[in-house]
Amino acid sequence: MINVDVRSNLRQVALSFPAAARRHIRPAAARALNRAAVSTRAEASREIRQVYVLKARAIKAQIRLTRATAQSLEARLTASGKRIPLIEFQARQNRQGVSVRIKRAGGRKTVRHAFVARMRSGHVGVFLRSEPGSNKFAPRSRRRRVRRSGPDLPIIELKSLSLPKAFTNREVVAGMTRIASARFNIEFQRELGRRAATF
Repeated sequence: MINVDVRSNLRQVALSFPAAARRHIRPAAARALNRAAVSTRAEASREIRQVYVLKARAIKAQIRLTRATAQSLEARLTASGKRIPLIEFQARQNRQGVSVRIKRAGGRKTVRHAFVARMRSGHVGVFLRSEPGSNKFAPRSRRRRVRRSGPDLPIIELKSLSLPKAFTNREVVAGMTRIASARFNIEFQRELGRRAATF
């Protein structure tokens, strides 16, 4: 999780404005924080995609943005602890199973007997047959259908890493902090300039 809190800076900024104009400062800061947070989320996505073979939409779906308000001048980005479905890692069906590529520095790996399927809900994922009543994978000899039709071994969707660990990587955090600070300063000055006409 990364927080950007500017309340201490705003006290100094407020002193440079007439008392009648100070009511614009906190709304301007909140708007600037939210814009900075969106830019920071994009930066996090870029940093993470330099290491992992993920699409931006998959990362964005796992990062929640809590927006700042004039009453609470804090914008927050929180990475979900949910594991990312294996389908997001360039999953391809082949004769042995499904091949995926997790990291850019590594090659493709095949999960034997796995298969790509679309569920009734429309969700597409990588699945593998499991032991009845458990989350454990079935032995290789039982990973294929036992019956040609009807009930068979239950299937589970395969997933990989979760974002929190990557999200708190030192380089990722440094990049996000840099963008957050720089973007906030730009957006805050821009927003104050826009509101200056009403001072």
